[in-house]
Amino acid sequence: MSLFTRINRDRSGQVAVLFALSIIPIVAVAGFAIDFQQTVKRKAKVQLVMDSAVLAAARVKQTGATNQEIKTTVQQFMNAQIAGLGGLACDPATVTVTSSSEEIDASILCEQTTALIKVVGRDQMPFRVTSASEYGIDKVDVAFMFDISGSMNSSNRLVNLKAAAQEAINVLLPENAPAELIED
Repeated sequence: MSLFTRINRDRSGQVAVLFALSIIPIVAVAGFAIDFQQTVKRKAKVQLVMDSAVLAAARVKQTGATNQEIKTTVQQFMNAQIAGLGGLACDPATVTVTSSSEEIDASILCEQTTALIKVVGRDQMPFRVTSASEYGIDKVDVAFMFDISGSMNSSNRLVNLKAAAQEAINVLLPENAPAELIED
């Protein structure tokens, strides 16, 4: 029996060699998929936090806050919310307040620590999140229509309606609102 025939018949060692050679790419692909999914979830959470921070900053800007106070508001909001997300390292948020367009733009660069893809030398997966909001308020007419029929006299409904209307007015026109927002 020739050497070639013996090698061709002996297949027991080939499976182990093929398995050993294929396990590294399989683990790398599975690790990438799991780490990528975790990074996408974290990015969605950071996006939600950034959107909320920019909206909160727009609300603060409407009360007459300075641009530096707005930047501080966004950064404090981001720091408080992102602190609880483990394995995530973020740079300070970049905040731009544009007075001409009455817009607040913010962005942040974060890096999610990887767990499984470290095997192939990738320790972090970076991502960037951006958000924007307008803080200017155009003139808006607001009208309230109230039901004061007989059914509103039961269960303090009319009293609750008056309190809700007053709260709505206080939210729409706070005491410290700039004069240009208030028009008779």
